[in-house]
Amino acid sequence: TESGSAYVKALKLVEDLPREDWLESRETVLEFYRAVYRSTWSRESTARVLAAVSSYMVPDDHEFTDGWGDDLEDKQTGAPGEQNRSARDFVAACGWQAYNEYQAGLWSEVVDVSRGAQPGIMTTLHGHGLLMLEARASKTWFGDGLSFLGEQQQRAVSEALSSATGKFSEVDSLIVASPVPVGFLSPASTKKMMGIVDDLKGLWGAYHRDLYNFVGDLLAWKRAKPGRELVVAGGDVHLGAHSDLFLDGKYFCGQLTTSAIHNERLGYLSLIHI
Repeated sequence: TESGSAYVKALKLVEDLPREDWLESRETVLEFYRAVYRSTWSRESTARVLAAVSSYMVPDDHEFTDGWGDDLEDKQTGAPGEQNRSARDFVAACGWQAYNEYQAGLWSEVVDVSRGAQPGIMTTLHGHGLLMLEARASKTWFGDGLSFLGEQQQRAVSEALSSATGKFSEVDSLIVASPVPVGFLSPASTKKMMGIVDDLKGLWGAYHRDLYNFVGDLLAWKRAKPGRELVVAGGDVHLGAHSDLFLDGKYFCGQLTTSAIHNERLGYLSLIHI
């Protein structure tokens, strides 16, 4: 991808420099990432959509580099703008700044683009709730790396769903936009296969306690008022599906998985309980 090549070019530049010279290369690294936005957003089809549709955007790993936040090295970074621990972190933090310059500004006022703000979106639109989760920056620069959403976002989400005065206490329908499906591979299957397929490290199933707690918060919101409706939208797993999720044998919610679709059969994945 273009963002991947931006990261590769930037990392090569930085790794060839002494650490004390990294800051002097920052503007060059930022321009690698900015060029991707300019190239992509100036395409006719993309520009037409962005001009016509109000957009909420949160980053995923490819805004920084493939798999960002999945490895232990990424989870020990500290806040962006502080002393970076590795060339990888220095470059990824530039990708974070570019995200704040281009994407975050579409829905929020970003005071300091180098540090940014806790990503993730909680809002209401015409009586409907929208919860848009972020699981990359939140568990690295804004978290301890031990939870899927990062502790700061996790607390905010729990409060919005569970509190009688929370953000979604007055709505009767809620759309949850998750970076990956909430109902997918079981935690046991996810952990068994992570050593074979690196991308599985970014699934909810790799953080089973967070998954159970999040589902518990959603259930509490739904049960707090009769007739409430909940739908989950996820992606990034290279397949598309419309699913009904069940909890303790009872219907819980619908889930729409909208990924870039692979045109071959799922093979061994079809044998795994999802």
